[in-house]
Formats: sequence, structure tokens, C-alpha cells
Amino acid sequence: HRDLHSFPTRRSSDLAQNVDIKVLEVTPTSLNVRLTNNGDEDISFGDDYEGIEVYDEATDTWMECQKQYEIACYDILHFVKSGDKQNWFDWYVDWTNVYGSLGAGHYRLQKNISIGNIDGGDQYVQLIQIEFDVR
Repeated sequence: HRDLHSFPTRRSSDLAQNVDIKVLEVTPTSLNVRLTNNGDEDISFGDDYEGIEVYDEATDTWMECQKQYEIACYDILHFVKSGDKQNWFDWYVDWTNVYGSLGAGHYRLQKNISIGNIDGGDQYVQLIQIEFDVR
């Protein structure tokens, strides 16, 4: 089991060009999102995520949703290689066990992805924000 946090973190504005985020389906307990690799480096990620925040309009701030349990998921790694014909992956997450059912509102899920050569070990970790609405 590799610790994702052992990689250097590089926050860069070119992430948006590298990874296209398209929300496909939202329920109060799950999210299906297409992550497309438009960059010239490979990306990889697991089924884990850092957490979900809810937008509070009154204060114009993001607040972390209350967890009932810690996030636990299978240790799987998904690869989306640069230049592949299928340069996307439809990632599905169900947070019933962690957050229960989310009420109507505007949310964002925070997830780490690794960018860089999978074989060469030259990777850095990037935090992406996936915004979605529960109606």
C-alpha cells in the first residue's frame, strides 16, 4: 500500500487543462463523475477521497460535512494513460456509510489524484474539487 501523501504536492493552474471533470449523475448518497485525461502525463487515482464540503450561501463559505464514520474504501488504483483512445474513467462513489444522505444543496468532493509517469515513479499529487448539486 503506497502512501499518496509521500509524493510531493504541486499546486498548479494547469491541472484544469490536464483533467476534465464532468458530473454524470448525482443522488443524495452517490456521485458518478467522468475524469478525462487531456494532459500529456498519465493520471491515476483510487476510490478514496478526502471529504465532502457544503456551500453556505449566507456566509459564502465551504463547510465540511459531518462524518458519521471515517472514509473507508477498497485499495484500488485506476489508471488513465495519456494519449489512450479511452482517455477517461467514470468514477463512482457512494458515501452512504460516511455521510448518510445529503440534503439539497451545493457540494464539492475533494479527491487526490496522482499525475505523472506511473512506471517511472515521477509523480505528484493534485487535489481536485468536484462540485455537484443535490436537489
